Amino acid sequence: MNVDIYFIAIVMLCLIIISLIIILATRIAVTIDNFRKTIAQKYIPFDPSTDKLVSLATDVWRLNKIVQKLEDSLDDNDKRRIKNSLNRISTYLSSSNIDIEDFAGRKYNDGMNIEILSTEYSDDVDYPMISQVNRPQVSYTGIIHQKAQVIISRPPLLQSSGKSKRRQHPKKAKKLKVNKERSEERYDK
Repeated sequence: MNVDIYFIAIVMLCLIIISLIIILATRIAVTIDNFRKTIAQKYIPFDPSTDKLVSLATDVWRLNKIVQKLEDSLDDNDKRRIKNSLNRISTYLSSSNIDIEDFAGRKYNDGMNIEILSTEYSDDVDYPMISQVNRPQVSYTGIIHQKAQVIISRPPLLQSSGKSKRRQHPKKAKKLKVNKERSEERYDK
């Protein structure tokens, strides 16, 4: 009789342990599923269809550049049809949360998230700027999937007394000259 009671108690204890394991496993599975959903909301997976949209966006950007160069040689009908087609594709891309960013002509900052292909020194610029874009930046839902490839133009380095220093902005140079003259006047008095 005692053996039957112990046997029943052990079986009951095993059933309780198994049911607790099942409850814990279910809660862990729900927690993992919620975690996956949270991660999926914050970080959109980069699937092959997104890759194709990014490639399409780059091609549309290139076609727009080509059409801008050839505008003078096209008749009005062809120009209108090409622009309408490109606008429809651009509208489709923007409705799919694809953004194309062209940095041409913008001021360059060292913290920009772009690929610099080369740097050219030019007398025509007073500050570093992006002079040419070889590939635009493409973002999908605000996340950059393709960095822009650019060429930077900088003011030339000037040589004076063996040390190189940057050419100053004309307003800044004038201000420094006026301040220097004032300090010399004070010293002379």
